[in-house]
Amino acid sequence: MKKLVFFLLFCLNFGVFAQRRGTANTSSTLQPPSSTTNKTSTTRAIDKRNSTPTALAKKGNGYWAFGLTTHTNAGIIGGLNFKKAWGKNENKLTFFELDLVKTEDYKEYSYYDPINNFSYQDGKINHLFTIRPELGKEFTLLKKSSNSGPQLKAILATGPSIGLLSPYYVNVTSSASGYSKIVTAKMIDIFNSSAQTLIPVGAASMFKGLSESKIQPGWHFKSGLLIDFNSVKNNYISLEFGVLADIYAKPVELIYDNAGRNTYTAAYLTFYLGKK
Repeated sequence: MKKLVFFLLFCLNFGVFAQRRGTANTSSTLQPPSSTTNKTSTTRAIDKRNSTPTALAKKGNGYWAFGLTTHTNAGIIGGLNFKKAWGKNENKLTFFELDLVKTEDYKEYSYYDPINNFSYQDGKINHLFTIRPELGKEFTLLKKSSNSGPQLKAILATGPSIGLLSPYYVNVTSSASGYSKIVTAKMIDIFNSSAQTLIPVGAASMFKGLSESKIQPGWHFKSGLLIDFNSVKNNYISLEFGVLADIYAKPVELIYDNAGRNTYTAAYLTFYLGKK
């Protein structure tokens, strides 16, 4: 009997010890994370929330622009331009430009009939249109301030001059038609006609003889100054002025019975508007 009681007490004590050990293991497994871990997690979360993407650096300082030009060998509107500039150094840009200009001889003069209200270029026998593709450099001379203001640049450029020499057409009438019928004719034909029966009564369109153009190859040089105005929203506004020279392979005849010349020099002024 004593042995039985002793055995039951031993089993009871062993069960209580096993229960206490299991409870201790469970507590150690479910204990909360340490304060160090919490601080690290919180810091990372704040860093992710407050971080902003790094702004991409602007590559280059180029622009493109369309231009309207006037020069001393033409009227108020002497031509059109397209310009594209590029470069990583804002103080030294490379540019490509394409000019389309009209060139007149300084000896040309306009005849105006106030009674019949028409005019034409007396003695003119050819138009000269010039296409100028060119490469050049812009060098900053005076920088603008950090906030606003224009900057001054120097311009050097060169390239081929592709001259298009087209016949000058005028509207004419004649005594044979009773001065009532008006047709177009080349001015050179009027001068070469021995009968002199054709009478000019105004200029025809300057594009009238463009399909009959002859190519006059040459080369040109340009030097000038450019004022780059301060603009907003990446707009580009500038004013360029300087001198240029077109040198053709052979003399270009624009006036009847007048020796042509192969070099045409001019001062020019161009207004540009575009995007940076």
